[in-house]
Order: sequence, then C-alpha cells, then structure tokens
Amino acid sequence: GFAAARESAYTADDVTCGVARTPGAASPSASPSGESADRMPRDDHGRPAYARTILLPALRRAVQRPRTPLYGAFTQTFATELGTLFTDDPPGDAELAAELDKELRKVLPG
Repeated sequence: GFAAARESAYTADDVTCGVARTPGAASPSASPSGESADRMPRDDHGRPAYARTILLPALRRAVQRPRTPLYGAFTQTFATELGTLFTDDPPGDAELAAELDKELRKVLPG
C-alpha cells in the first residue's frame, strides 16, 4: 500500500490503524488456532512500529520526481544498466560508469 498522506496518521494518539485488529476481533484468521497472519511489529495504536520514527521523517524529506518527459527514459536506462550488477559476471565500477554514460547519451538530448 501507500504511505498515509496526513501527518496525524503518524503522530496523533487518537488515530488508530484500522488494518491492525485486536485479538478476538471478527476477521478471517490465518490458521485454525486464530493466530493472526499480521507479523508487523506495531505501536500501541496499531500503526507499524517504524511509522513515526522512520517513515514520517523520510516522507518529510521527500521531494517530487522531476516533471520531465525524459524521466522515464532515464529511469529505464539507469535500471537496465544497474541490473548488470546482479549477473554472474558484474562489471567493475569504471566499466559500469562508461556503459551507463554511453546508454544515457543515446536516450537523453544534449
């Protein structure tokens, strides 16, 4: 899912996470014993335990992607070239940089 857009979802103690169910709540169980399939560590309000200390600060520092028709071309090329790092014979830093430069020059103007 997506991160909540309202800061109160991370900070307000009167806001609870509706996905986190209390024990015995009416919901389908993952097993005959009634154990929950939810393995997410949660705070006292049902939010993921990392939401306030990790996710919220990251969202506060986030910036929008650049609005350019070239974003897709850059992203595709960048991901493709970095994908070579996960092969049986990954390139060295200099080789990867040279190949990335060559391929980006093909898809980006100037």
